Amino acid sequence: MKKVAELDIPLALLPIPIEIGPEGTLTPSLTITVDSSGISQNIIPLKDMVVNIGYVPATSFVGGTRLGSANIPFQKETTCPGVCPEDRAVESSLQVEAIIVQPLPNAIIPALITLGPTDIARVKIILRTVITVTRPVIKSKDRCFTDVNQNRCENPTPLNINPPVPPTN
Repeated sequence: MKKVAELDIPLALLPIPIEIGPEGTLTPSLTITVDSSGISQNIIPLKDMVVNIGYVPATSFVGGTRLGSANIPFQKETTCPGVCPEDRAVESSLQVEAIIVQPLPNAIIPALITLGPTDIARVKIILRTVITVTRPVIKSKDRCFTDVNQNRCENPTPLNINPPVPPTN
């Protein structure tokens, strides 16, 4: 399964001047490093779905100069027929598969209209993982399996999902 953490960086707000060149590249270059050991997340089974929410700690560099760190949010809903809120979901360690820094000239960002130039760099961090969902079952004398809780999918009220605590930078 893949999930994507995404953040738009307004180039006009950076302390070091950076521009989108004629070839569509950033000058000087903007690079992102990820601390994959610091990723925080929650995994929540819902009816027929597993929700993952979390943060990826990342540090940005312009032309080799460190700008700062940020926790880039992600959220992924994975369809999983038969899953219920009382099931247990476990996820393998997240692996960073790719980091994309995409220049977007003249992006439409309503909150930044008064700032002048609206060029942004969209950062996407693609993560790979495997989710395993289990539930307690009982094996009868005739070798049939049944759920320990036959009503495990009956949840009359919506679940409140709490986000994980963001990593400290």
